Amino acid sequence: MPRKGNRIDNGATEQVFGHLRDESFRNQTWASLEEFRRDPDAYVVHWNTRRR
Repeated sequence: MPRKGNRIDNGATEQVFGHLRDESFRNQTWASLEEFRRDPDAYVVHWNTRRR
């Protein structure tokens, strides 16, 4: 784990979670907790394999 205040490592992590929040969670409603849990997993697969 990086030291507190290491901006290089924190910036990359915050960018990924910022994209996840902006592209997946805004204006969304889920019928169940299982649907909510499934969406971030699908987005990570998209981010790692199909993006670009």
